[in-house]
Amino acid sequence: MRLVLSVICVLAFVSIGIAQKYKISLKSGYGTYQLNDLRGLQNDFATQGAWMHIEKVQQLPGYLNYSVSVEYFVNPKNLIGINGAYYTTGGRNHISDYSGEYALNMPLNGYRLGVQYRNVFAGFNKINMYVSADGGMMLSVLSISETLTLYPDHSNTEAVDFTSISFTFDPSVGAWYPLAKKVSLDISLGYQVYLESTLFNVDNVESELTDFRGNPVRLNWSGLRLGIGISYNLQ
Repeated sequence: MRLVLSVICVLAFVSIGIAQKYKISLKSGYGTYQLNDLRGLQNDFATQGAWMHIEKVQQLPGYLNYSVSVEYFVNPKNLIGINGAYYTTGGRNHISDYSGEYALNMPLNGYRLGVQYRNVFAGFNKINMYVSADGGMMLSVLSISETLTLYPDHSNTEAVDFTSISFTFDPSVGAWYPLAKKVSLDISLGYQVYLESTLFNVDNVESELTDFRGNPVRLNWSGLRLGIGISYNLQ
């Protein structure tokens, strides 16, 4: 019994010692996205139905994103860790009148998992400035659905899903400002470099997404990344 208690105490002591070297961060931010090929595809859909005067209500704009990271203090100025992030945007074409309604919806979601290195290079007036370099893999899911409704009782929807996997590199600069003993405000500004990738049909991985001229539609999430959140320092 004493041996068991001793082992538990040692493990608890080691766990506490290790835990005190970590930083956990939760951030929300805003990103801009290139996505030029997808915008071109959305234009193709609108042009195809030009006689209906279809309106492009939303064209894959910049939008909010969310991220979480867990980092380990190699020393007081250098941290390594892992992170995850979620991005979303979408396109929508729409027209409606007394005879019916047409809608094209193109929601796009991205799920990123990666590793990161952060270096605190300066500090003044309680503010710690840092540079960060993140690298990771990103899974993207695009859904394309068209719905045509003719009043009073006819409606038809066609939908297909596409996925893509690629790599990203995210350099950034930021700052921590202490709000409490172990809690800091974390602000960052960076740029995500996304390696363009092909979108494949979920039901047929040999079928890629193409525009109306038969050209491959390439996915590109590259753009500015602004983030703000809270960091909890366990050191």
